[in-house]
Amino acid sequence: MAVRQIAPARRAGKSKSAFRKKYPSAETLRELLIYNPCTGELRWKRRPHRDWRDLRHNRHKAGRVAGTTQPGGYVFIGIDHAKQYRFLAHRIAWILWYGEDPTLEIDHINRIKNDNRITNLRTVDRSAQARNKGMYSNNTSGYAGVSLHKPSNKWRAAIGCGGRIRHIGYFDTPEEASAAYQREKVRRDGL
Repeated sequence: MAVRQIAPARRAGKSKSAFRKKYPSAETLRELLIYNPCTGELRWKRRPHRDWRDLRHNRHKAGRVAGTTQPGGYVFIGIDHAKQYRFLAHRIAWILWYGEDPTLEIDHINRIKNDNRITNLRTVDRSAQARNKGMYSNNTSGYAGVSLHKPSNKWRAAIGCGGRIRHIGYFDTPEEASAAYQREKVRRDGL
């Protein structure tokens, strides 16, 4: 008889966001980084000389672009290498610009994950973040929310609403189905 492994449950009363790592304060970040809101670039500042680490930092990093782009497309910045903390650059940009760590998620409006200009960032809840996704890689119609309904050989338009899929209708062409999807999306989101 095989023993089944059970995944440990989260601690009762704690939401997922309660376990999110704490970002440094705006004051701490302003001592370390310079943020250009027009380009979204974060650069390392020169540090006042306190010990050999500051000299090394000033020689190798001061004035250079901070962070590295990871395979997922987001830029991460290592702040405290002793503890190996890596933070998302768009959250650091938000903290530097507004002076506080947002409680909601930060969304890249144009969906380019390394475009950290302040005009491209906004705070949204999880459902709005999910609505700003692009097409899935396995999409065969070429349009968001449109798929081929094989039994009827028509194009089906559907949209997610409140955790459920809402059927919009069947159409002769994918363009008609996409237009119906876009109308429903505008009606739902009010955009």
